[in-house]
This record gives sequence, structure tokens and C-alpha cells, in this order.
Amino acid sequence: MIHDGEVHVREHPMPGSARLFSLTLGDGSVVTVSTPADSMNRTLQVTPPASDESMLTLRFNAAESTTLAALLSGIRFVVEQPAERQPVDAANLRTVTLPAGAPAIGKRLHDLESSDDAMVIAVIRDDTDDLIEKDPDRPCEAGDRLVVVGRPGSMSRAIQFLTG
Repeated sequence: MIHDGEVHVREHPMPGSARLFSLTLGDGSVVTVSTPADSMNRTLQVTPPASDESMLTLRFNAAESTTLAALLSGIRFVVEQPAERQPVDAANLRTVTLPAGAPAIGKRLHDLESSDDAMVIAVIRDDTDDLIEKDPDRPCEAGDRLVVVGRPGSMSRAIQFLTG
């Protein structure tokens, strides 16, 4: 039973670390997003109701897909700075899956600060009905998805710190 306001996304694992996500809209259209294993690019397809062919296919690089996700979710980043630092006019948002053996495994959300330029703001876990893991004392596990926000240029270091 689906309650008002609920949205269900189906994740389809593909070879390697590639993923395919599909979302059925209220009118029956299906939005599909594919994330290839070998690149940061994303492909978005829209298939109308009762059709097997997509009517639209768009390809996004990493920066474009992050920006589109922020626009669609209504996220607006405001980063407060000490007076001596330059104001930040952009922030990136990424979701990264923890592989087995990642340095972040076993650490709690508040232990995951890699720098002042990037931080983990949420943990998405498949074994809970909640979208975001609400227990801040529960340690991270392999397969958890971490939502990371950071200044441009800092994301690669933060992801490396978390995943190894």
C-alpha cells in the first residue's frame, strides 16, 4: 500500500558498480536514471505511459547531474564563512556507496568529518524503511550510501577519505 506523498524508486544492480534506478510517476510515465560503472556521467530517460520506447534521453556529466538533483529537490546551499574567508558561491552534493574495507566502515556519522570543506550529512541504508538512517550512533556498514556535501574541488579528497 502506497501512502500519499510516498515515492518508490527501484534500484537495479548492473555489472560492476553500475546501477539503474526507475521511478514511476503519477501519470504512469517512467523516469529511468542509469549510472555507469566506468564514469561519473548519468543518463536520464523518460518513457510515457503504456509505451516501451523512451520519448526523451538526456546525458549529464557529474556537475550537471548534481546541479539538476539540487534543482529538482529544491536544495539551496548557503555556507556561512568567517569574515576572513572568501564567500562560497557553490556547493556540490554527492552520494557514495561504501565498499567493503572502506575507512568509514565502523564509524558513526559524527566521526566522518574529513575536512572543513566537505562533510557527510546523511546515511542511506537499505535495511531500514526510513530514507535516511536516523540513529546517529549506528556505525556505517559496507553498502551504506553516504550523502556528502562540499565545496567545489574538495569532493574527491572527501570521497577518498571515506572510501579508501
